[in-house]
Amino acid sequence: MKLFASLVLGCLACSPVSAGFLTGFCGNSYFSEDLSGDAHVSFAVYDNTSGGNWATDLGLSPSDASGATDDYVYFYQVVNSKLHSGVDGVVSALTINLGSGGVANSVGFVSDTVFSDGAAVGLGVNYGLGVDGNLTTPVQTGSTPSFLDENDDASIAAAVDPSNSLIIPGSSVNFSFGEVLTSSPLMFSSIMYFTSTQSPGFGSGTLVVPPNAGSIPVPVPLPATIALTITGLPFLFAIRRRRTVARRGSLATAEC
Repeated sequence: MKLFASLVLGCLACSPVSAGFLTGFCGNSYFSEDLSGDAHVSFAVYDNTSGGNWATDLGLSPSDASGATDDYVYFYQVVNSKLHSGVDGVVSALTINLGSGGVANSVGFVSDTVFSDGAAVGLGVNYGLGVDGNLTTPVQTGSTPSFLDENDDASIAAAVDPSNSLIIPGSSVNFSFGEVLTSSPLMFSSIMYFTSTQSPGFGSGTLVVPPNAGSIPVPVPLPATIALTITGLPFLFAIRRRRTVARRGSLATAEC
């Protein structure tokens, strides 16, 4: 009985009903394997497990609204930040590695919109969510992201939309920019996103050209042990019911 109750409570705990940004997955990574093409990638994950329409709730107009009620929304934004001296390359694409069993359902972008964490976005030290200019690992800011529509506050040029957004099932989500991002002037991508039924963990992403890797939130499949527990719950209920019926039958026989 105690084991049964623990299993049920554990499964319920794995399926929260909520809505809002997951502060543990709001922040940024500095992609700097190749300094001639370094950049910052800001990220935020929106928990939509309450079943609402995340686009309506956030006041956004996504390019693809087919996943507007999916459980999780993974947002990304790239800026060619150039924190080094010397010649700087352009950034032409972002790839998110889905990893083994990772699932993305819909993909798109929010045109002419950039992230802000409350400070001014642009030519200063703030390139998105909590960037301080010296980051080599993901920073979880704890800040609630806001969306900035005034593009001249983000870049001399307007935020760049992807020209192609593509999901490769079981492999990756790829965004190619309609215009390459340069560091002079400092150029931002628009906010890109994909939706998923899977909650986040940290995985890898890649910027090109040249290639630079970094750590960002990605969908993580439900652990097999938990999945088996959840799928096995009806079986446990059936066994418990049979035992209860059998016990009642035994008592009735004994009374006779």
